[in-house]
Formats: sequence, structure tokens, C-alpha cells
Amino acid sequence: MNWQQLFTGQILERGLDYYHRELVQDISIQEDMIEASVYGTEIYDVEIELTDEGVSWMSCDCPHALDGNNCKHMAAVLYYVDSLEPVKKEHTDKGQESKSLVNLVKEADESIVQDFLINILANDEKLLNRFKAALNYTFSPEDLQRYKNQINGIFDRHEGVHGFIDYYSAGSLASEVEELLSHDIRRMMENEQYEEAFELTNDIFIEIGSIDIDDSSGEVGMISQLCMEIWQEILEHSDAQLKKKCSGGL
Repeated sequence: MNWQQLFTGQILERGLDYYHRELVQDISIQEDMIEASVYGTEIYDVEIELTDEGVSWMSCDCPHALDGNNCKHMAAVLYYVDSLEPVKKEHTDKGQESKSLVNLVKEADESIVQDFLINILANDEKLLNRFKAALNYTFSPEDLQRYKNQINGIFDRHEGVHGFIDYYSAGSLASEVEELLSHDIRRMMENEQYEEAFELTNDIFIEIGSIDIDDSSGEVGMISQLCMEIWQEILEHSDAQLKKKCSGGL
């Protein structure tokens, strides 16, 4: 089904991101109608009507679509539908690729693997942060500063003219921040590094609340809500001193 020409390149990218993040749910596919819910800041309902020629009509109750535009939620649903046909082959191919990578690493000389990993981690602070978190290393001030640099870098990369973050950059920014909160900071909490998790979440909350951004898709509310949820979880597990700090954040 050829439908990509119905969307701008930026909307296609954001729709593909939503599809990959498995935000398309509750999907119903009939011969001439597709209905689904797409989860983001809120749950948006998408309907797509089909004919033999392809897509004939689409609707979504998000603000962007209500203004008469084809939105990322529609694109995400169509990416999902496209994925159903080759899903068996795709899983087979991915399984073979994964097996090949495992064999490649196992067959490599240990010193080569170590040198390769050292070089990668030395040049990528994001991967270094995740590697140390996976090993449950004791958090150092340098580790905390690397994460702060990463947070600042995310916001700086997406700022345009005069520091404004436009509609398309807003979605990409939100995806990166959500990944940091959902992966890295939650891993800190699993490692009982609650104070560090609180401080970094607080930095993100302050940044997202102070930036100049096109928030028509609700990215600010989504990130703020995620920060609040993390704070609440920290409160449930932290000591009295940290609870006092968290309560100030809440």
C-alpha cells in the first residue's frame, strides 16, 4: 500500500518513531477500515478508510489533525499495518542476524573485543553512562556530570533560531528525553541510586519547563508527567533526607 506521499518527511519520521516505540495499540483492521489508538501524551483515536486504490480518508483527534493536517499518529498506524505482511520474514531475518552477531563476538579474540569496546566508550558518553549503569558501578561526581552534559546536549541540539524548538524538533527532543528517563534514570533507581536519579530528573523538569517550544502535541506535559511519576517512585523507596528534597520537587 503506497501512502507515504500523503505525509511530509518530518511527519513520516515521527510516525515511524511512534511505531517503533510500540505506541500503536487496540488496532482493528477490516477490509475497508482501520481503527487504532495511539498512545503519547494522551491517547488519540485514529480511523483510516481504504479503497482498492489505497487510503481514501483519515481522521485523528489530535490537535495537529484537527487543524486539517495528516499527523504522526496516522502515519504510525499505517507503518504498523505495513509491518504485518512481512512480519514472519522480518522476525526470521532478525533472528539470523542476531545469531550471526553472537557468533561474531564469541569467535573474536578477547583483547580485540576489549580494545574495541574501550575505544567506543571513550568517544561516546551516552554509551559509557549506560555501560557503567549495566555493571551497577558506584555513581561518581564525574558520572553525574556526564549525565548533566548529556541532558544539556539534548536540549541544545534541538534549539533553532533564537533558542526556539519548533514542532518537528519538539517530537525528536521528547523522544530523546523520554528514552533517558525511561532507560537510564530508571536503571539508576533499580540500582538504588535514588539521589542521583532525583537530581537528574529535577534538571530535566526545570529544562522542559523553561524552554521556548511548540508544544502543540503536548511534549512538555508528557515529559513533566513522567518526571512526576519518577519522583513518586523515588519517594516510595528513599530515606527521610531524600524524601524531604523530593517533596520540594513535587
